[in-house]
Amino acid sequence: MDADGFDDLLVGAMGNGSAGANAGAAFLVYGPITGAVSLADADAVLLGEAAGHYAGDGVATGGDLDGDGFADIAVGAPFEDTYGSRAGATYLLYGGGL
Repeated sequence: MDADGFDDLLVGAMGNGSAGANAGAAFLVYGPITGAVSLADADAVLLGEAAGHYAGDGVATGGDLDGDGFADIAVGAPFEDTYGSRAGATYLLYGGGL
């Protein structure tokens, strides 16, 4: 995500309740990573929009989708409901700015 040559860690936590019951979250930890890591020390925390969205149910890297030299990530929220009950959403986050 930060193009420093070290692998970064993205952890989905779909049951996280920081933004409402089961709103979910994704935690990003910049590398290098050695030993145990506490998510309380994450470099970025991406919270689901509302209760019951389960953001972080799926997380992935899409490589560098916008060609800026930074890896980008996707965070799934299967029960996000902007376009209908449980329609779901995928949030695309461009690297370098987190």
